[in-house]
Amino acid sequence: MNWRNFTRGLSASTLIFGGLLLGLTLFTSPQQGLFTVIIYYIAIFFFLMGLSALIIFLFRKWWTHSEIIFANVKSSIRQGLLIAAFVVALLLLSSFDLLTWWDGAILTISFLLIEMFFKVRR
Repeated sequence: MNWRNFTRGLSASTLIFGGLLLGLTLFTSPQQGLFTVIIYYIAIFFFLMGLSALIIFLFRKWWTHSEIIFANVKSSIRQGLLIAAFVVALLLLSSFDLLTWWDGAILTISFLLIEMFFKVRR
């Protein structure tokens, strides 16, 4: 599997979840039930994870010009997952009217510490 197949697969899955997110936004309502809201947050999570992992991977490929492209895959996917989890956590806190600036700051610091833990662990 080369990097082109990886980016095509990640792009395709991101487009699928983007289409699901668009369909949920246009054709459903949060008042239809808890299941719809859960599916909406899952679609947001996977769409943002794929999009941010793809952007980070392509940026690292462009920035490093390294022959070993797949050295960046693991960290790109991890960072995409952390970004998506961060955004979904902010959206969940906001939907329950629990998001204040200090909660956002604590959440930001905690996700930065998680990323630093993985960077240092190498």
